[in-house]
Amino acid sequence: MNYVFNLDAWGPMLAELPDAEDLALRRMIDAYFEREGPLPRDRHQLQALIRLDWDCIAPVLEEFFDVGEHGYVQVDLQEEVERLQRRRRIAASNGSRGGRPKRL
Repeated sequence: MNYVFNLDAWGPMLAELPDAEDLALRRMIDAYFEREGPLPRDRHQLQALIRLDWDCIAPVLEEFFDVGEHGYVQVDLQEEVERLQRRRRIAASNGSRGGRPKRL
């Protein structure tokens, strides 16, 4: 899934993190959009996905993510994923009918 990183929303939070945790959060955001949903709950799967040591990942999970039924969830990211999925469905629907509806 393509997304635009919202620096206005995330920038102030990233600025306060140590470099390794900043990198962990950016990679987690990227992975969240790539997976279009929660990050895996399994520690080893998450480490392989983020490609950092657990001591960089764990503080970020505690501060920014909640444990859900399907993995680590971040509410703002989940809302953005759902918004982008709706836009994709609308575009696919319009495309199947020959494009966007004509303006009258």
